[in-house]
Amino acid sequence: CKSLWEVLHCYHRTVKWHERQDKAMDEDRAMAEDAELQYNRSYVNKKLEHGKTKIWQDVKQRVKPYLLGTDLSSFQFDNFIAVLNVTNRLISVGEEVCGDKSADLQDSIRQQSLNYFKSFHRVRMDELRMFLENEMWDVWPVRKTFTIYSLKEFSFLRSSSTLSPTTKHRVLTDGFFARFSHQGNPFDDDGEEESAEEPLVMTDENSPRTRRRLAADEDDDDDEPEELKRDFVDEGDHAPAARKYKKAQAGSAAHGDEVEGPICTNTTLGVMRLFGKYMRMMDVLKPIAYDVMTFLSQLFDYYMYAVYSFFARDVAVADTGPLSLSSKMKATLKRIENNLILHVDTAGVPLTGGMDEIRVHSPALSTMIPLGDLSSVFGLTRRMTAVESLVFLASQFESLLHHLEQFIPQSKRAFLSQFYSQ
Repeated sequence: CKSLWEVLHCYHRTVKWHERQDKAMDEDRAMAEDAELQYNRSYVNKKLEHGKTKIWQDVKQRVKPYLLGTDLSSFQFDNFIAVLNVTNRLISVGEEVCGDKSADLQDSIRQQSLNYFKSFHRVRMDELRMFLENEMWDVWPVRKTFTIYSLKEFSFLRSSSTLSPTTKHRVLTDGFFARFSHQGNPFDDDGEEESAEEPLVMTDENSPRTRRRLAADEDDDDDEPEELKRDFVDEGDHAPAARKYKKAQAGSAAHGDEVEGPICTNTTLGVMRLFGKYMRMMDVLKPIAYDVMTFLSQLFDYYMYAVYSFFARDVAVADTGPLSLSSKMKATLKRIENNLILHVDTAGVPLTGGMDEIRVHSPALSTMIPLGDLSSVFGLTRRMTAVESLVFLASQFESLLHHLEQFIPQSKRAFLSQFYSQ
């Protein structure tokens, strides 16, 4: 793309040179009245105008086979986003060159993106099920000021919101050829400014929680394990370092300390990180934003369904009274069970859903959580943590509505209204 940009840039400079010559001719009365010069001028301008479309078509013919012939399904998410950013930028350059919106190029990348994201989402849903089944529902301590926007996955929203109106206007109106007229290249980087993640864990050294955590850190000088930087933290037996770190960070729950920040769990943070990745995809490829939004809603639906099936199904059995579910909640759970949960027969053969439909097995609560134990008041602490984490996740999801509305076409925003009203 850098080489193709140089070709387009050279042609653009050639056009600008002729425009300056035309202006000089207009100022010279004798030349302006010369019929032959005016004929040559008109001929050259027509050729240059026609050449804009031709040179852009040549550029597209060199890029399109690469997009169609490359298997993007094996790309890491960040690398895939980088490809989309570069392609979108190239399409914007083409629109500036000759007004062509490159519908054929957009269709190519749209189909590639939709196929990629369906595969990506299917894997993420299976991972979510696995981590929900291994979640111990302990409180993960975070800062009092923690919100979903503190996560690095939402840095693209923070960067956009910090631009001044003057800067936003310049970015939208100057165009690539004006911004890179003398030096630089719009493809020098992937266009994504890496933003550091705000600290999540509390660092108040006077709190009992932090003193215990610091004491645990003195016993173990190892750095934070690499697995804690992933979307989810594996709490299985094969990750003792992760368990040790989590015990140091979340030990406050076991000691009965008052939780000072929002109540969330490891899996809650993982789901919020996925929200950020999905919204990033919606931002760079708006033609499939609606499809991505339906997948994003499934993340929240599945988390809510898991909390209900783990901790409320055994108590919300009455049709009426304080332990009964509202009619709206019943309808929502029924919708999730019908549209998202995979049902199988005794032989393990799926009873619902087609080949392209994404469905997930109903999650099973970890056997390490004894809800029937009287000494733990039937798992009251873990029940409360699960419900409060769901409430916090819902509040953060609600705060994203304004951004989601900007990504979704006006004609399909009814889905957002319906989903948020449930």
